[in-house]
Amino acid sequence: NARASSGAAHGLDPLEVSLWMLASHDHSLTARSGMSDWLPVTKDLAKGKAWPIKIRRPFIASYIGVGWDAAAVGLFDCASSISQARRDRLSLTSQESILYTDLQSYDALCEAWDIDALPNEFRKDVSSSIPVLAFSGDFDVSTPIENAEAVMPLFENGYFVRVRRGSHNAMFEAMNERPELGNEIVSWLNGEDGPPKLIELPSPFAANDDNP
Repeated sequence: NARASSGAAHGLDPLEVSLWMLASHDHSLTARSGMSDWLPVTKDLAKGKAWPIKIRRPFIASYIGVGWDAAAVGLFDCASSISQARRDRLSLTSQESILYTDLQSYDALCEAWDIDALPNEFRKDVSSSIPVLAFSGDFDVSTPIENAEAVMPLFENGYFVRVRRGSHNAMFEAMNERPELGNEIVSWLNGEDGPPKLIELPSPFAANDDNP
């Protein structure tokens, strides 16, 4: 929210802010290694130091669908598609954008790959009694923790571990911080007690910065 609001003050799309931090400024949004740069860059944007993003606008669209990894997005994400309710929510942020938003990027990619969406039946909730152990970091900007919180109630025997300040690699980051976690996972797989449901990671921010 801070990144989006600081960018919006200077007429920037939230996606532009993300791309700038991820690519132009070489800051990782998906791992703890880049988190220490979030606040300094956000402060720069709030002060109006955003001209590189504006210059990059004409080139953003050329990145869509480029690279071998785009095949996975095209084949899986486009086939899975999104519900109409989610499309409606995303459309609200697309209407006033001067650059590709997430929805526009998604539609352009799916059109390029020419993938037919699966029927709505595919996107209905499915309950399961299969034991599931899930880890999610609340600093994950690739797959927000809210996704896990919404899905876990569907698993009757689900066990959810929240990794405070964890990124997309939350489980591995938690293992680095908590050496006994591997044995706790094995114990859970054997039907015994699982790991703690909250694992705290140290703050990646400097002591004089805000400490989320």
